[in-house]
Amino acid sequence: MWWADFDGYLRAFLKGTINGFGPWQEHIPCWLDSPLAERGDLMTVHFEDMRHNPQTTLEQILDFLGLEVDRQAIADAVADNTVEKMRTRENRAQKLHKSPREEGRFVRQGAVMGWREKLTEAQLELIERHAGETMIRMGYPAWKSVIRERSKQELAGIKV
Repeated sequence: MWWADFDGYLRAFLKGTINGFGPWQEHIPCWLDSPLAERGDLMTVHFEDMRHNPQTTLEQILDFLGLEVDRQAIADAVADNTVEKMRTRENRAQKLHKSPREEGRFVRQGAVMGWREKLTEAQLELIERHAGETMIRMGYPAWKSVIRERSKQELAGIKV
């Protein structure tokens, strides 16, 4: 890796020099504005939807693809692939690198909005400056509004 730390990686990612796809914030609109999307043949799936309601989200994906699958088979697959079960399989796997630290694991916490505890304010501002418009277009709010709403909920005693 040619970046020394996560800040270096983040800057390279936002500039589009990590892979051949270019900057994420330019790559995503190419799909959203594609003829595929215009014909209704593109489906976007949010990680949050998969975590909050995997059964329904997987059913929607299969319906979009025009595939008939037993709903019980989907329920069984969801039940067999919880974060806990995937971590157990990761721990038993012979060929996967084992790391005692969360950052070194392939299967992490699977936390929705886990970025709140991981990213610094400076990193969030950099992401928003480069990718904010695309994130909003994908249905994600500005990070400051998420933090503000979470603070309001915590003050009101609502579990977040």
